[in-house]
Amino acid sequence: MKSKDDRQSIERSFGRVLLSCLGVALASLAVACSDGSNNNPSGGAGGEGGDGGSGAAGGMGGEGGEGGEAPIVYPAVPEEVAKFNPALGELPEGLAIDGTTAYVGYSVAPKVVKVDLETGVVTDYGEIPGPIGIAFPQGVALDAQKNVYIAVKSEDPGMFTPGIYKFPPGGGTATLWSTHPSMSFPRHIAFHSSGYGLVSVPNASRLYVIAPDGTTDDPGGAEIFSGDQTSACAYGEFIPYGVTSTFFSGDTFFGTNADRAHIFQGTWNGEIEGMVAGPDCGTLGGAESILEDPASLSLMLAVRRHDRILRVEFTGGTQVLAETALYEPSAIAIGETKKGRHLYVTNSAHTTYNKGGVPGLVRIPLGKAK
Repeated sequence: MKSKDDRQSIERSFGRVLLSCLGVALASLAVACSDGSNNNPSGGAGGEGGDGGSGAAGGMGGEGGEGGEAPIVYPAVPEEVAKFNPALGELPEGLAIDGTTAYVGYSVAPKVVKVDLETGVVTDYGEIPGPIGIAFPQGVALDAQKNVYIAVKSEDPGMFTPGIYKFPPGGGTATLWSTHPSMSFPRHIAFHSSGYGLVSVPNASRLYVIAPDGTTDDPGGAEIFSGDQTSACAYGEFIPYGVTSTFFSGDTFFGTNADRAHIFQGTWNGEIEGMVAGPDCGTLGGAESILEDPASLSLMLAVRRHDRILRVEFTGGTQVLAETALYEPSAIAIGETKKGRHLYVTNSAHTTYNKGGVPGLVRIPLGKAK
């Protein structure tokens, strides 16, 4: 581990970039702990019927009330929403949801499609102007104005510039919005309410800060973001695979480190507060995507290495939400349709599509939002 002085130097650098962007240091959001009582909500009892009136003119008893929500049993079996064709390069990586529309980015075919979450119908949305085999789309994100962005990795920056690409309203061909000389493998994008964003770059051990105009700042690396191929938790793919994804809860952000198998926490003013969970190779090794479930005040993870979707309580407990019908799950997002509230998951099947892996979009039931 780095020395305390080294870490403080990194944190000060990170903080200076953010403070210069925002002008003030925002306070950290206190996240309430969950006791896990919302994980398997029980169905409520139906209401009692009203009393019948006395005598010949007595009224009929009132109708019984509706039963409560049926219990959700975890681990649940994911329901298929859409299936993709690996022969066409349709291996899904990124995912963002707006209402009942999901935006899914393919990792091989350089494009984004829309999926109607009510019907499962898939339609084209836009293309990334990069050659197949060189440009590899990664995470998808929406900003507050519902603009669609996608992180794109490049195997040859001389042929195609890696970075964050932005689609025009309604879709079409994306254009380069933000890049940096060392951003060859941008993995995930998370937007803060201010309009600024964080981009996780696992092979560079960095979280880049992007201003609303696309200007990119590099606050420097940190060991908590770095990968380690010598670790017992090493994810693989022949590169150090460190920070993979982040998300904001108010002014606090949480992130995953795939190689080091931990979840870490920081604040928007640049303070890196340390690990929330892990290291735990068997549970968190290969974690790819993270978000918060506001209904249960817990974290949810796509653990790609173990084909598992996991809930992590702030009290330290864990729960497996699904571990079947998952094929290298890479991204997660919460959406609500007429069928209720679900966690949506992209099954990338990136290395298993020719060994029984099924690329597609699936969903796991969640309890009602409070």
